[in-house]
Amino acid sequence: MLAAGIELAMPVLLVLGLAGRLSALVLFPFNIMAVVSYPDLTDLARQHHTYWKMLLVFLPVHGCGKLSADHLLCRKLHLSFPAA
Repeated sequence: MLAAGIELAMPVLLVLGLAGRLSALVLFPFNIMAVVSYPDLTDLARQHHTYWKMLLVFLPVHGCGKLSADHLLCRKLHLSFPAA
């Protein structure tokens, strides 16, 4: 039940740019678990999961950018935004 909630909530936060780095870090193990749990995945499906892994590694390192809600909130509240 908790895993389903995380798997539904984290992509929404990721799209909105709220806690994007945390969301990507949480979703990364879920992506790996999906590949491990389903041994009948086709090569194309495995390739898509590889692309997702690369994207989910990129976000915690570089952040979601200046159009993310995190950046806009920090700017509005006059807080320092963590640089990549």
